[in-house]
Amino acid sequence: MDIAKREPGVKNAFPVHGRWDIVVETEELPLTDIADIGMHIYKAEGVEIVETLIEYPEMT
Repeated sequence: MDIAKREPGVKNAFPVHGRWDIVVETEELPLTDIADIGMHIYKAEGVEIVETLIEYPEMT
């Protein structure tokens, strides 16, 4: 979790129960920057899977 918190653009990282161990919340960033954050976390020791979910703006 500390690795994620040190990434530029990360607002929050916190543990969760369920399929994944942590959630990382970022600032509004270009997709390439979000992909870079995911790759840096993926390369950390002990990390096996990273899944990136993108929030869509509310549809009216």
